[in-house]
Parts: sequence; structure tokens; C-alpha cells
Amino acid sequence: MNNQKMDTFLRSYYQSQNLAPEKLEQLLLFTQTEALPEPSGQNASKSNPERNRTAQRHWHKTLAFTAAIVILLTGGWVMRHFFSPPHQLGQLVAREISVNHNKQLDVEYTADTFSALKPQMGKLDFEIIAPKRMAQTKYHVVGGRYCTINGQIAAQIKLKDPNGKIMTLYQTRISAALNAIPEQKTTIDGVQVQQWQENGLFFGLAQSPQIRPF
Repeated sequence: MNNQKMDTFLRSYYQSQNLAPEKLEQLLLFTQTEALPEPSGQNASKSNPERNRTAQRHWHKTLAFTAAIVILLTGGWVMRHFFSPPHQLGQLVAREISVNHNKQLDVEYTADTFSALKPQMGKLDFEIIAPKRMAQTKYHVVGGRYCTINGQIAAQIKLKDPNGKIMTLYQTRISAALNAIPEQKTTIDGVQVQQWQENGLFFGLAQSPQIRPF
């Protein structure tokens, strides 16, 4: 990528990220280096220490800039995922739950009750419970597997209603970020996702839209 294309790319990307104009100019200036004229004649076959030093500085700056781009790109994801306002984080977590639900992965541990599943999932830093919110919902436990919610370990518990419809229930320890998410219901990619808190745990329930929410 030549300097002009690089300049255009960087301006487009960082303007989309609402980077301040003065910061953008600093980044663009950082990528610019002055090339020495190509040696000619008898000098072409001789080593040029000054040119070698310039080339070395250029590569150092290029590598440093590449590392900075990677940090900024991944850092942007981290900032959005972990430091978003509560309503935005709630949407991100709901989407994460819907994606996990749509995968329809097999259970790793088979059990027909929450209490029977609990000792099988010893890596969890909390105890699986039967949520009181679902006390009036007819279902039976199929089993569970490990997953993550907002970057922390969680349990994905597969449930089945009397009609054979599959629901997936997610439980994880409440963190400061998850604690800020308000109770909510939403539909993402055809999946109804409900989020709430009980007994120090964060819950998410994913189900097909044909199933009536509790």
C-alpha cells in the first residue's frame, strides 16, 4: 500500500471512529518518512550507511505503527464490549446469548435437574440454581455445557418444554458490568432473549418466538 492509499485508508477509518482531527494528523504524520534518492553510478554498488539507517528507522516506525493499529482495533472492541452504557451492553449480551442459542450445540453434561447438573460443572465459580422466575414455567432439564457471557465463565443449560421446544438458559456470576444491565426482553435474529438477576446471578433465557414468554 503506497503512502497515498495508506493516508486515505487511515483518514476514512479514524474519521469513522470520531478521532479528533489533531490526533488524526499526528497519526498520519507518524506514518510518513522521507526516502533517500536511489544511488546511481559507482555509488550504486557501494553500501550506504546513512540509507541503511534510514531504512531501519522506517521499518521500526512501520512495525510500531502496525502494533498501534492492532491495539486500537482490538481496544475499540474491548471498550465497546466492556465499557458500553448499560442499555447498549444489554443488547450486546442479548446478541451473544442469541448466537449461542442458535448454535444448538450438544450438552456436555447430561442431567434432568439443576441439582444433578451442579456437581458435574465444577469449573463454575458459582452454584447453578433453578430460577424462581421460571417456577411457573413447564420444562425439564436436558443438560448443560460451559460458555461465556460478557467474557466470563457461564453455564448454558438446555431445557425442553412439553411440546419439545428447546430453550437455553444462561447463568453467570453478577459482575459490575452485568449488574448495571436492566431487566429486559428483546428479540434478536428470531430469538426471544430475556435477562434478569436473582440471588447474585445474572440470567438469560433464549427461546424461539413461538414459545410464549413467562
